[in-house]
Amino acid sequence: MIYRKEFFVVKKLKLAFFLISHKAHIHHVIPIACAASMVEDFDVDILTSTEENKDIIQSLLKYYPNHRCNLIFLKPTKFYSFTRQFKFKLYPTYSSVIKKNYEKIVTYDVLLTPQWHLNRIMNRNETNNIKFILLTHGSGDSPVSYSTKMKDYDLNLLGSEEIVRLAAEHGLGQKSILKSIGYAKLEMVSKIKTAKVFENGRPTIFFNPSYVKDFSSWYDWGTYILDYFSQNNKFNLIFAPHIKLFQNKSQYAKSLKRKYSFAKNIIIDVGSDALIDMTYTKFADIYIGDISSQGYEFLYKPRPCVFLNPYGNKDVKMWELGDVVCDIRDLESAINDAFVNHSKYKKKQEEEFAKRFSITDVPPGERAAQAIKEFLNV
Repeated sequence: MIYRKEFFVVKKLKLAFFLISHKAHIHHVIPIACAASMVEDFDVDILTSTEENKDIIQSLLKYYPNHRCNLIFLKPTKFYSFTRQFKFKLYPTYSSVIKKNYEKIVTYDVLLTPQWHLNRIMNRNETNNIKFILLTHGSGDSPVSYSTKMKDYDLNLLGSEEIVRLAAEHGLGQKSILKSIGYAKLEMVSKIKTAKVFENGRPTIFFNPSYVKDFSSWYDWGTYILDYFSQNNKFNLIFAPHIKLFQNKSQYAKSLKRKYSFAKNIIIDVGSDALIDMTYTKFADIYIGDISSQGYEFLYKPRPCVFLNPYGNKDVKMWELGDVVCDIRDLESAINDAFVNHSKYKKKQEEEFAKRFSITDVPPGERAAQAIKEFLNV
């Protein structure tokens, strides 16, 4: 698009925000895309590849009535579309979408993504003049939080100066610029009204295991925990794991729900939008989990946390913020003592949340747009 400005013809920079993976990334990206679309030098497209993502994106864009984003639907290759119906995949692979739409993708000046799957096209001749920007999502202690793939991006937009420091410690700032812009997901979910999931007055526990197998508490302890709460109605339990834990395992998830359908104090949710819009982190009273960044998100309001360590792992920073269970037989006492023990951890929780989620008078979306503008020198 060309427009006239003070007798000069200025070409707008074309920005593409990729949301072609699972829906957990969407809330992290929409505030940034909307703020960037209001920069007069930018044309902003949001690229997605599933009807579910498209519907969520459209619903969230309504919270930014002045945005100027264009929503573009990208189809995968015909071969992948045919084979996908037999694989029961929730969304097409990055490879199939990029391959099908490569000629369009390389027309953009800037490609922005919450995941590092664009690395595969960085070294091609057609992308030499494209700038690649990685957007923060998550703020946890997972091994994937500081992947070496991040260093290939021209600019990394991260949640706080502390995350910038940790990323630099992992060697990610050698070629890439690291910039703190705050946590856009918090901006997004602050606009969304959500309802309580239990109204019975009992304390509610949010059980949120990670999908990272070497750390996830699900594989060794998950069914034990569900069995325990199904026989103990002193607490409500929301079992809402990381959305990737059961992706493409719909039959297993259905059988799990059937197994515990008799327990009226248990909600099992492995795929709804409540997993990604902080519905459960807003209203639960106690968090139990392992290394998911939702443990940090839970602390926007400091509350008791119990961390699960079935494999004897060490050096997980988040585990300083609550009691750590290394033997499943200790889970009951840890939960029963969680409210009393919280006084030991509350100050540390507040300090760690402030470190990992930079909050200023300027919303993260606007901070990100300004950082992108400065980086592109426009």
